[in-house]
Amino acid sequence: MSSDRNEKLTERALGVYKETFAESTIKDTSDDFPRFAFSELTLGKRLGEGGFGVVSEVLAFDISAHENSHRPQETGVEVEKKDEEEDPDFQGRKFIADHCIRNDSGARYAIKILKQSLVDKADDNLMVKALADMAVETHILSAIEHPNIVKLRGVSQQGRYHPQYFIVMDRLYDTLEKRIEAWAKVFPKPPPMPKKNPPSKRDSTSSTRSTSSRASKLGCIFGRKSSQEFDDDEKEEQEDTVEMNPVTIESSPSNLEKKKKLLEERLVACFDLASAIAYLHERNIIYRDTKPENCAFDVRGDIKLFDFGTAKELPPQNAKRDLTFNLTGMTGSLPWMAPEVAKSDPYNHKVDVFSFAVLLWQIMALEMPFKEYESDLRLFWEEVHNGPHKRPQIPRQGWPKPIELCMRRGWAKEPSERMEMSQIENILRKEIIRVRKGDEAGLRHDRRRSTFVFRR
Repeated sequence: MSSDRNEKLTERALGVYKETFAESTIKDTSDDFPRFAFSELTLGKRLGEGGFGVVSEVLAFDISAHENSHRPQETGVEVEKKDEEEDPDFQGRKFIADHCIRNDSGARYAIKILKQSLVDKADDNLMVKALADMAVETHILSAIEHPNIVKLRGVSQQGRYHPQYFIVMDRLYDTLEKRIEAWAKVFPKPPPMPKKNPPSKRDSTSSTRSTSSRASKLGCIFGRKSSQEFDDDEKEEQEDTVEMNPVTIESSPSNLEKKKKLLEERLVACFDLASAIAYLHERNIIYRDTKPENCAFDVRGDIKLFDFGTAKELPPQNAKRDLTFNLTGMTGSLPWMAPEVAKSDPYNHKVDVFSFAVLLWQIMALEMPFKEYESDLRLFWEEVHNGPHKRPQIPRQGWPKPIELCMRRGWAKEPSERMEMSQIENILRKEIIRVRKGDEAGLRHDRRRSTFVFRR
């Protein structure tokens, strides 16, 4: 990229960034984080990519060459060395470099950087949006800290609007999308009973399509590409499909215990995400792209919300909680997008509540929402965002009533009728305690163990 073009893109992206935070009360603290040159990184596996960025694990940070170049040379006169223990810049970089690899589970960190194919394109408008999104994500991640939001660990030494600018974050593993697939395999749904002939092997395979294949089809008509696909190049273990008797599954004590644990695991993931979004809302931030591909699990199995490029701080007057604002429409991903966003109407933080309600249904049903519209965007628009305002079907029996309430009150047509995320968080917490028969362990996020973040 020519320096002249880069200057113009920087100026435009900076303008978008300044407009985004014109009335902001969120302090950008990214200057307090360790800084690294791209040449100091040894990258490993490419973990995934989104519309603008690519994420790769970091195998090593080689800070020795850079540090040695800044140390005084020995002469005949004694030279006083700077005390490294009191140098926050050096200590921050050393902390990250020393903790880059876990003893038992590989890389601890990952970087997000713009895709080279995007940088090489002559699409200045797209590049401006990508640069601005990275700047917004850096600003917001530097200012927030929650055990279920991915942590910023470091930033690039390059300017924030340089095409090689990157951020260092925690390395995450399987996405919620993949975890939903795994949950669905625990008790696979039996294929529908044929009217005449028994199902062939081909029919059986077709009836048990994975969630990801449906998601990819939805992605074709619903627009935005999946933000992350972690570890797609790893071969998944193939398991033989065993035909099960639903009655046996229900009546077996061991299977009942499995179902209980599966329910608890899903509820905890939902509770943690609800807590993260409620935390953002308390700080007047809306996320705007809640979906399985933007949630992933760390090495300890804790779910994290990531990809904050579309996050937005609402004006201060949102403290009244009932005002709406003229914000960018069609932001996010259609299956989880609130109608007011899809129609570019004024909106507020309740759009996140709608998205979460659809995600909650998906986690409980272990199915892609609105899959019946996967080949007909026009019908989806007419029946979901307009007209009858159809929503995913809630089964008459099988789900706890408080969970159903969160869905119905979360995806209500009118934003004013939707619950607050803090209310949903509280309901989910109580439901987990009920399932656990009174055990509240790990449900206080203000007391949860969180890994140390080095700042100046």
